[in-house]
Amino acid sequence: MKYKNIGKISTAVIYGDSISTRNHGKGGYEGLIKEKLKIGKIYNHAVGSSGVSRKTPNSLVSLLENEKSIHKDADLIIIWHGTNDWYWGAPIGDIASDDENTFCGAIRSVINKMRKYSSKANIVYLTPIFRYEIPDKCYVKEEGYVNKNSIGLTLKDYYDAIIDSSIILGFTTIDMRKLTNFHYYNAVEYFEDYVHPCEAGYVKIADIIASGIDLLSFE
Repeated sequence: MKYKNIGKISTAVIYGDSISTRNHGKGGYEGLIKEKLKIGKIYNHAVGSSGVSRKTPNSLVSLLENEKSIHKDADLIIIWHGTNDWYWGAPIGDIASDDENTFCGAIRSVINKMRKYSSKANIVYLTPIFRYEIPDKCYVKEEGYVNKNSIGLTLKDYYDAIIDSSIILGFTTIDMRKLTNFHYYNAVEYFEDYVHPCEAGYVKIADIIASGIDLLSFE
């Protein structure tokens, strides 16, 4: 596939959890999208088990308190969080709030901070994909989009909060939940452990991310 944005992205930044690290599927998706779009350089600040809100360990909110984690020259910022906010039971909160202990408040906080320091960057938020596991302090192993966490919320509640926040704040989303077509019956083909993608899963993920990014303007 020929991408119109090939070579137009000098600097990209990734913020996410373990799925965005290089630790799974022979390097994750970072190198794949770098090659597809000929991105100059990518700074990867993904941290395993982390989420957006302060209710999660090594949260994105706390990460951005370190100036070394902010890149003012960024053309593209990818955020892939939500899964662990569900896992750890972070409250959703109010979409108009700046309370960083809540999911919505943390999203608002990090988006505004990124825009303040990297005003020209396209911010792309990826929605959570399939996962089959037991949330923290719970006992039922089930697909995250129907499995309730310790405060009675499913992954769909966090998905909905991302979409609602994107409308209010005006940032781009790529609907990885729908576009990947990952589910229980094909998870053995695309996942290492029903949570982390394998190489085949990342190939599919990278195709979708690159295609979504290619719809944006980097002029």
